[in-house]
Amino acid sequence: MRPAAEVGADLRPLAETVGRIDPRHPAEAAVQVEDAVRRLFAVVTHAPGPAPEALLGAADDWHEVGAATARAGEHVAELGAGVGEHAWIGGSGDDARRSVADLHRRAEVVPAASYAVEAALDGLAEDLQAARHRHADAFHALHAVDWGGDPAAPEEWRERLADSVAVLRRSVEELERAYGEADAAHHAFRTRLASATHEVRPPAPEPEPPARPEPQQAPAPAPVGGALVAAPVGGGGGRRRRSGRRRPERPTPTASAPRHRRDTSDTRDAVGTGTLGTGPWESAAELTSRGHRTWEVTVVDAEDRGASYDVAARAAAEGQAAQVHLGERTGPGQVALATRAGDHALRLRDPDDGVEVTISRFDWVHGDAVAGWGAPWAVVAPVSLPTGRRTRA
Repeated sequence: MRPAAEVGADLRPLAETVGRIDPRHPAEAAVQVEDAVRRLFAVVTHAPGPAPEALLGAADDWHEVGAATARAGEHVAELGAGVGEHAWIGGSGDDARRSVADLHRRAEVVPAASYAVEAALDGLAEDLQAARHRHADAFHALHAVDWGGDPAAPEEWRERLADSVAVLRRSVEELERAYGEADAAHHAFRTRLASATHEVRPPAPEPEPPARPEPQQAPAPAPVGGALVAAPVGGGGGRRRRSGRRRPERPTPTASAPRHRRDTSDTRDAVGTGTLGTGPWESAAELTSRGHRTWEVTVVDAEDRGASYDVAARAAAEGQAAQVHLGERTGPGQVALATRAGDHALRLRDPDDGVEVTISRFDWVHGDAVAGWGAPWAVVAPVSLPTGRRTRA
């Protein structure tokens, strides 16, 4: 469909041609009228578009976008209210709360913008409806133009041609108005649309609060009777057995000595160890910024715990040491690097003290605690493994 401005430009020389037709010379005028009508039909066959019905359908879709985003924003606000310090303290909790608050601020601007786009589409549909009515009337009038006559009765022929030329001129004027109104409607729509989408720009994020030192913690005691580990490598399911190896006690973390240190004893793990002192989303963002692959967070879903295991397993199969964040329901507190330990198990290594344990898919799915670290909470792995419920960093 041609733009209304182009059709209007083609109509202007036709209007000048029609204006020069002189019915006092019927033979010549009849040829000119016939040629003008033929050229007009070729130019104005299609009414100014798009069709108002299509625009109204698009307006309804934008209304649903705004309503759905408003509902989602309410859920985000509820989530933010639930992630208070009573539920998750420390730096990771602060990062999570800031992320949720920033997402809520971004979501808040979408409904108003969507409704503004809806109103712009409604306005364009209304304006085009009027232009299309004008076009239909003028187009119908062209069919009534008659240039035939009897040369033996020139006076009667001249009168008939005079009436036809008058109708032709009015039709051309109305068609020019119709396409001019359509072009103006499109210009107004683009202005309203630009104003609406400008509001979608997210507000500036709130400044981060000053960092607070990590609280002093007592050394973590070794589990009585040794660390709990999963079934032996290669063993499918089964219950856990106790290992005779006792887990070394951790040093007390301080503000100057972070809980996690970068371990370069295994170059295969180096890609993941530099971010182990942060939460899963921050780790994913940092790892993504370092290389050519995008890393994502897969939160362990209580309804499908196996999906997160599969993410870590596929990363290990590719030679990438995925990060496994472990902890309680309120959030992760321990990070381990996962490497392959057979077809149905992963080896989790603490880069801080080198302790390794093996966990099978069966034990992962059943949500058992791993070596006193807690249950798997989230996996940070490359984006090339699209499995599980992921959130992009």
